[in-house]
Amino acid sequence: MTHSYMNDIIEKDILDWVKNYIEVPHKFYNYQFAPCPYAKGARLKNLVDIKVYNSGNIFKFIKDNSIDLITEKKLNTRIMVFPPYFKLFFFLKWYLFYLNTKFVKQDYYIQFGSATTTKSKYTGLFIGKPYRIIIINKLSDVIDASKILEKNSYYNNWNKKHYDTVVTRREKFFKKYKK
Repeated sequence: MTHSYMNDIIEKDILDWVKNYIEVPHKFYNYQFAPCPYAKGARLKNLVDIKVYNSGNIFKFIKDNSIDLITEKKLNTRIMVFPPYFKLFFFLKWYLFYLNTKFVKQDYYIQFGSATTTKSKYTGLFIGKPYRIIIINKLSDVIDASKILEKNSYYNNWNKKHYDTVVTRREKFFKKYKK
């Protein structure tokens, strides 16, 4: 299978995940909210793209795709997709922290996680486990959306650790590194 063909398959998996999981009302929110209430609007306005990692230096892939997004200023969000074994790279958290200290000044923020409910098509270790993802978002959009969500009970069901990891950490970065 060629990289291009595999990229198309993985990109479709992630797009399906976004449409069928991220954009739809979820049980966790008593079916009142989607995991990301703003994802569908961004996708329909063509402000989101997906980049699939194949091989080579992972850090260069992350940095190049982040800088490309920031420089082009055509999109608000980029989803970078990686094989499940990517979760074994524990030092990645520190690299993303470093990148965030630079990118927050340019109004972008990087976060990482797992595309839950997906089954990786990458070959090798952990085949069939969820894809790992890194998402870089336009920070001002996310901060503004977070303030609106705070007012309408969106975060009420979140446990403190999850809230601090997603919301509090992002706001602290914004305040500390925005200038």
